[in-house]
Amino acid sequence: MSYTTHSDGHSGMQIQKQKEYSSKDFNFTSATLEHSSGAVDIVLHGSSNFIVSRHFQFLEEIGFSHFSGRCQFYSDSCLFRTIATISASSQRAFDPFGVQGSEGIYESIERFTEKIADLYSLHQKQNDILQWLGSQAHPPTIFAPPPTIIIEPSDIPSWTEEVKFDKLKELESQVRQANEEIQQLREYLPLLYASGDILVQAAIKALQYLGLKAQPTEKGYTVDILAQTEDEARKFGFEVTGTNGSIKKASKKVGQVFEFERIKESSQKTVLIANTHNETPILERQAQEDFTQNVVNLLTPHHILLMTGWNLYRMVQDVMGNVKNQEDIINILYSSAGILQYE
Repeated sequence: MSYTTHSDGHSGMQIQKQKEYSSKDFNFTSATLEHSSGAVDIVLHGSSNFIVSRHFQFLEEIGFSHFSGRCQFYSDSCLFRTIATISASSQRAFDPFGVQGSEGIYESIERFTEKIADLYSLHQKQNDILQWLGSQAHPPTIFAPPPTIIIEPSDIPSWTEEVKFDKLKELESQVRQANEEIQQLREYLPLLYASGDILVQAAIKALQYLGLKAQPTEKGYTVDILAQTEDEARKFGFEVTGTNGSIKKASKKVGQVFEFERIKESSQKTVLIANTHNETPILERQAQEDFTQNVVNLLTPHHILLMTGWNLYRMVQDVMGNVKNQEDIINILYSSAGILQYE
């Protein structure tokens, strides 16, 4: 049974012959086939010295595919097999068989073409014997699915650093900086979906970005985060929670913010940050209730601020985009009470 690859072994941007092989019954040519994506296939093309269907049938049985077009190497009839694919991300050498990770491909092709005639002969003898016994031989398994060869940065010796192109060094530096920035920005995303410690850490990062000195409290304290402005004029206690629903009066978080409100300093502002409906896509949350009316009625008279993780995320977004500044946000946090109406 033939193995079907993603390519027809012939169509691409450029095909280049590597080496020819011949045996008693078959001829083969190894070639590289470059695609527009930058990936390169190592392809083995095959034909027979005899116009006998069983030779071509044998090649199909061991994993070659018939090419219906006109082959660059065998005009009469060609069967092909993709041996390996070198990914576009790998830094290829001009000799595809010199690519790290593909050193054995050339040798394997060489050994295969040296023994293919013997293999064919043995297979035919086996068939003859089994047919006499009323049975049939199964085709031998020769090829595994073609591997994709990828050169990872860890595969490159460290001493190449001394002779890297300046342009390569510049691009690698840009990639490192971009990856670091991506990771930093991703650390705000738990404000939209998380609960527990990861949500608390994301809230701390956001509050620090907004200009507050924020730090986690010890386990068991009534709120999760204590924060203050640089001049210590405005102080906050933030309780942080995540739930796939709304905050109800029975929630222990409501009791905790009440307790903090009772023991806090007079200059401290109590804030409940609730990442509500945290398993629901953001655009689908707009019509959902974040805090029940009972919770609003209970906490608003005490000037406690109720806000969502989405509110805090948007605050960071607005400061990053220069829509608002840190002082604007701190004023909103300190002066607002009840459900935050953030625009």
